[in-house]
Amino acid sequence: MMSELEAHVIETFKALVACLPEAAKEVWLERLEHDCAEADAIFSLPVDLERRYQFVVKIDSYFGGQDTLNDLVGVRAGEFLDTRNAFFYVRWALLREYWRALGRPSHEFETFTSHATGCLVRIVPGAATYFDLDGTAYRPPSMKWGEIVHGITPPTVAQILAVTWKVRHVYGPDVTNMPLYHCGDGMCAGRRRSVWVRHEALVLV
Repeated sequence: MMSELEAHVIETFKALVACLPEAAKEVWLERLEHDCAEADAIFSLPVDLERRYQFVVKIDSYFGGQDTLNDLVGVRAGEFLDTRNAFFYVRWALLREYWRALGRPSHEFETFTSHATGCLVRIVPGAATYFDLDGTAYRPPSMKWGEIVHGITPPTVAQILAVTWKVRHVYGPDVTNMPLYHCGDGMCAGRRRSVWVRHEALVLV
C-alpha cells in the first residue's frame, strides 16, 4: 500500500522529469523515466522497507556535485530549480521516515533549539558529527568536510577538537531528524576549512 508521502514523492519526481531542460534530456530523460516507473512499482507493491529505502537513496545520489542534476540549476533556473527544491524536501522527508522505521537513531526535530547563524561552537569529543545515508557515522578525525582537499594531510582528532567554528548555515534536519549545520572559518591544521556537523556534536563557546 502506497503511503501519502510516497505518492507525493512520485508526483514531485514526475514533475521534475517533465521540466527537465532540453540540454539534459539525452543524458537523463530515459534514466529518470525508468526510475519513475520503478517508483510506481516499488511503492505500490509489498516491497520490503530496506529495498524502498535503498531505491530513494539511489535517486538522491542523482543530486550531488559535478555531473549530477544539481549542475542543471543554472541551465534553467525558475521552474526546474523550484521543482528540484520541492523534490528535495519530500524525498528527504521520506528518507527520514524510512530511516526511523528501520530502527536507526532518530529524533524529534521540534525538541531542539537550533544554534543561530554566526554562533561560535566547538565539536564534542566522541560525538557523531554526521550520518551518511548508508548508516556510517562520522567521528573525528573522519569528518564530512565542506570542501574537497587533495594532497593535504588530514587533521588529527586533537586539531579538530581545538578549533572554534562559526555556524554559517542551519541546514535543517539530517536523516536522523536532528538539526545539521554548515560550520566554517575554522583554521585547522594550517588550512581554513568548513565542515558539516549535527546538533548533538556541537557545544557553544
